[in-house]
Amino acid sequence: MVYSEQSLGYTSLIAVIAILFLLVFSFRMWSAPLLALINLLIGVLWAVGTATLVVGQLNIMTSMMAVILLGR
Repeated sequence: MVYSEQSLGYTSLIAVIAILFLLVFSFRMWSAPLLALINLLIGVLWAVGTATLVVGQLNIMTSMMAVILLGR
């Protein structure tokens, strides 16, 4: 379980960096992509927090929700 949580952290970080790169490449500026990324991260935190409150303890499948929401 510890290895999967660590791997999930790396996967989430790679997804955030890739999304930031794609947004900066698309918009060709820094300010708008950073604001969009901040909104995205706030939404993911709210979704994971709500899932934790509703389900209780997150397992591997429900923890992947953050990565799926980032890629959406």
